[in-house]
Amino acid sequence: MKKIMTAVLILALAVTMCLPASATSAAKARDITDEVKVATVIEMYQNKLPIVRADAIFMDANDYTNDTKAADWTAPGTGTRQITVVGDTGWTNFNNDQNFWIDADKEGALFMYPCIWSNISGPMTYDFEIKEDGLYEFVVVGCAQIKEEAVGNDAKDRGFSISVDGGEKVQVNISDTLGVFRDYSYTYSIEEAKAAEITTANGVNSKFFQLCYYYNIVMDLKKGQHTFEYWHLEYSGAEDLHAGNSSRLNFAGAYVQAALTDAELASYVYPEVTTEEPTTKAVTTKAPVTTKASETDAPTADAGTTAAPTVTTAAPTTGKTEEKGCASVTLGGIVVVAAVLGFAWKARR
Repeated sequence: MKKIMTAVLILALAVTMCLPASATSAAKARDITDEVKVATVIEMYQNKLPIVRADAIFMDANDYTNDTKAADWTAPGTGTRQITVVGDTGWTNFNNDQNFWIDADKEGALFMYPCIWSNISGPMTYDFEIKEDGLYEFVVVGCAQIKEEAVGNDAKDRGFSISVDGGEKVQVNISDTLGVFRDYSYTYSIEEAKAAEITTANGVNSKFFQLCYYYNIVMDLKKGQHTFEYWHLEYSGAEDLHAGNSSRLNFAGAYVQAALTDAELASYVYPEVTTEEPTTKAVTTKAPVTTKASETDAPTADAGTTAAPTVTTAAPTTGKTEEKGCASVTLGGIVVVAAVLGFAWKARR
C-alpha cells in the first residue's frame, strides 16, 4: 500500500508541474517587497547607477500581446508623462537609453514616459527572447498616486506582480517608496523634489510625479522565447486586491538583462555613448481612441501643474501568445543581487 501511495503522490506532483499557465496562475503571489531595490530617475542619473545596462531588452508597456478579443478584455488607459527636471543638472545620457530620455541642457532634463494603466484583473503579456541560459534581472518602471487620505490604508496600496511563462508570481508593494506620489506635477528641480519628500509611518513618498525603477528581481531562465506577465498588486496585509485593479501603476515598461554579481556591478562600465540625439517615441503602437479615464489616472490640472496628457485606449488587435510547455522556466527563488550604490529600501510588509 505504501508503494501505491508513493506512486500516486509522485504522479500528482508531476501533473501539477506540467499544468498550463491558466491552471497555475491563480496561485497567490509571493511577496518580495523587502528584496527589491528602487531608484528614482533623479537618483539614477545623478549617481550614474548601472540599473539599466547595455544588454537590457526593453518591453514597452504599450506593446502588449494580449488576445484583445477575449470576453473579459478591457483596453488599458494610456498617456505620455513628460517629466522635466529643471535647472542645469549636468546629466548626460550615460547609459544610451533611448526609450525615455529625450535631452538635457542648461534649462533642464526632459524625459518622456508612454504609460499604461491596466483595466483588466489578469496580466498584460509581453514577449522577449534571451540567447543563453542563466540568471536574469527584471527592472520594472512605473509609479502610482496615493492620495493623502488613503495613506496607510492597505486597501489603497499600490504595486505590481510579475511572472514568466505562467510560472511563480511575485509581487512588490511600492506604497512606501518614492514611486508613490501625491500630485500630478511633472516639473520640478532636484532640490524641490528632495525638499518635498513626504515621510510616512513606513517609508518616504514623493509630492511630485516621479517614475521609479524597481530592480533586483532575479529569475533563472532558459535560452529562447518567453512571455513576461505583468499584473497589479495582488494583496496588502489582510486586504485581497486580486479581483480589482485599483492597485495598478502608471506602468512604462520593463527591462530584462543578465543579472550581475557584486563584483561585476562594482566594475561595470558602459560602452561609449555614440549619440545623444533627441528622439521621439510614439505613445502606443496601436491606434488610439479617446476614452474617459478615472479621476486617479487622468487628473485635472491645478494652477502651476502640467496638465495630464490625453488618455487613450488601444484599439483591439489579435496576437495571443503561444502557451508554453511544462517547466519552461525554473524560478529557483529570488536571488538577492548586491545594492547598487546604496539605494536599498525596506517596506512595511
